[in-house]
Amino acid sequence: MKYWNTLVCLLAAGTGLAGCGTTSTPALAPYASAYDATYASVVVDAISKHLVNPGDKLEGGAVTSAEAFGGPSIVSLKAPAKVEIEKTADAYILRYAGEEVTFTATDLQTGGFYEQKMNDSSGTPRTIGYLFALVAGTTPDALSAPDSAMVPIGFGVRTNSKGTVTADDADGFSNGFGFVGLETAPSDMPKTGAAVYKGYGRIDAYNKQVDFSVAGNENRRVYSGDSTLEADFGAGTVSGRVDLSEARRRITDGSGGLSETRTDISGQGASVLLDSAAIVQNGFASDLSLNAAAETSLAADGISADTEAVAVGRFYGTGAGEVGAVIAGEGTSHVITGAVTGYKQP
Repeated sequence: MKYWNTLVCLLAAGTGLAGCGTTSTPALAPYASAYDATYASVVVDAISKHLVNPGDKLEGGAVTSAEAFGGPSIVSLKAPAKVEIEKTADAYILRYAGEEVTFTATDLQTGGFYEQKMNDSSGTPRTIGYLFALVAGTTPDALSAPDSAMVPIGFGVRTNSKGTVTADDADGFSNGFGFVGLETAPSDMPKTGAAVYKGYGRIDAYNKQVDFSVAGNENRRVYSGDSTLEADFGAGTVSGRVDLSEARRRITDGSGGLSETRTDISGQGASVLLDSAAIVQNGFASDLSLNAAAETSLAADGISADTEAVAVGRFYGTGAGEVGAVIAGEGTSHVITGAVTGYKQP
């Protein structure tokens, strides 16, 4: 995985990021034009102080894979778009790229995530949308956390270009990751010193074509592990890595569903690297690369060597106390989405 210039320019559309337009002076942090940021302050510095009442909203940026239905499933990478979470009386509304799913308390599953299903005309339940927090604990807990300024979310929405989605007329599904939260205002970013952030990273590699009617076809590989990011505010740079500890293989069951196997790969020493990148106001765009062990592991899983990806992130909270980045990319064999989180260490 390495720098994908086309994607970075998409993420930075309208921002004047160096190398992506006619100007060489960065005006805004990457993907700033996709949504309206909400900034942290000494008064409002945690999710729990913002998503309080029904109607309260937070916006963020997200990148997803688009899965087209009809015959073999075709997966492609979607352009960056706004993701929005709105609090309701008992749950949340998810909005993404023109689609909307209203979750209720009854949609909260045993695992602590939201999933809404609807029966199709044959009586078979189909997922209309899902929402989960990419952190420990339940999704409601994460979206009301008293000590965090951001929430990394994984989500999916059934899509329909003709209007309202039902279980019968959907023409595709979008799966991906995003961040909602209280960003560090660019004027409040540290100008000196350094910080180390620890957190979690996840990367999903989707096969570009899979037939869900055939049992054993692989839909995707999921790689995850602990992350470490280092920011040098004096130099204005950030870099990091995700040390992979688990790989999941999701295969079709022949009836439209998936089964999953998990493998402990912590002994392989495989790491996905976030190469050094400039901090632009309160964000950055970092090339992704692999160490030798990760190259071997992903090649063995059938992920083509021409796969390129980038992590585009923001700092969150007062004093840049947290950092989060969405991952996106593509190669001949797979579409890549993912997320990396980090929390400043003492």
